[in-house]
Amino acid sequence: MQKYFLTATCLFPLMLPAQHIRMEFPHLRGKTFEFIVFQGDRPVVMQDTIPADGKFTLAVPQEYRPYTGMSRWLITNTMEGGGLDMVIPGKDFSVSCTDLQPSDSSILYTNNPEPNNLNRFYAEQQGILQKYFALDQVIKAYPKTDKAYAFFSKESAAQVKEYEAFQKRIAKEAPYVAQFMAIVNITLGISPRLAFDEKEKASNTAAYIASQLDWEVLYTSGHWGGVINAWTDIHTQVLQDTARMDKEYQAISDKLRPELQKEFREKVGRQ
Repeated sequence: MQKYFLTATCLFPLMLPAQHIRMEFPHLRGKTFEFIVFQGDRPVVMQDTIPADGKFTLAVPQEYRPYTGMSRWLITNTMEGGGLDMVIPGKDFSVSCTDLQPSDSSILYTNNPEPNNLNRFYAEQQGILQKYFALDQVIKAYPKTDKAYAFFSKESAAQVKEYEAFQKRIAKEAPYVAQFMAIVNITLGISPRLAFDEKEKASNTAAYIASQLDWEVLYTSGHWGGVINAWTDIHTQVLQDTARMDKEYQAISDKLRPELQKEFREKVGRQ
């Protein structure tokens, strides 16, 4: 973990670095905070205090620009805590909230649609998943010979197709959000392709990680270790197919730039 301290010069626009986030939270004046950007398993942490007018600027360190990925802004000197997880879209943007108690609806983003896209698509995904998992429970209540079993199985298959269409739509409308949601889903045990069978879910997830995952997005997602551990556990505890694991390991390793390749190999415990 690397730590930086933001200085007073960060408050003046003419002296700002190229990539910055203008913040306005007047009701949080005087609070200390940490601003975190992610680099694999080594988050970069910056610290400062919100000035009296509540206006300040967060700056991505020079060596990580242009940064596209997740960030975390945390209030550090209150019992209540609080903060934001924010997508940084590789460019400058602004965040403001004049409410005493910030909420998703009162926090406004300018020049950055990704946080709102993430919230919107996450809510839509939850609706699909809830229906799919509810159907799973219903299907288990009927024998395969029952007409109701066939009906609800058909409904379940329709949800699988709806989820696939949903993923394609996100990938077209918000490519970063699509990748990030897939990453979070992996850490939650949600397969890229819906299935009830545990081995099928594991196989689908491993295949996605090896062939479709954007590893640059993973590196700045805050879930680097979680996804690699999930992939390792899938192979060692569920699939138990050494030849497949070796093949996927090589495919992943070959596509990574040297820094990520080194960290991936170290995380998996191979060279």
